[in-house]
Amino acid sequence: MKATLAVLKTILSVGTSNENVISIIQAALAVSASNEGSISSTQAVLSVSTSNAGLISSTQGILYVSASNEGNISSAQGVLSVGTPNEGNISSAQGVFVRGYAE
Repeated sequence: MKATLAVLKTILSVGTSNENVISIIQAALAVSASNEGSISSTQAVLSVSTSNAGLISSTQGILYVSASNEGNISSAQGVLSVGTPNEGNISSAQGVFVRGYAE
């Protein structure tokens, strides 16, 4: 995971105005318009849901973003998990950063 993301060094910005316009370097992109449950994926795959209600789980090398995040989200290395109530900038350099509804 760390090796993969270190090579990618991906910076992703997702806002409510560009839910379907997402740029990512050297990775597969999968966008779901109505994913109401859990999202599963594999390494170096990005899954973005425009109506992801509830908990979002992340595995190694995966970045999950819900459409209700009203800021920029960037991750260089590590796993970033973002829940619906986040309304600011969230960055993760290394390791795992989780901020969810219950926080």
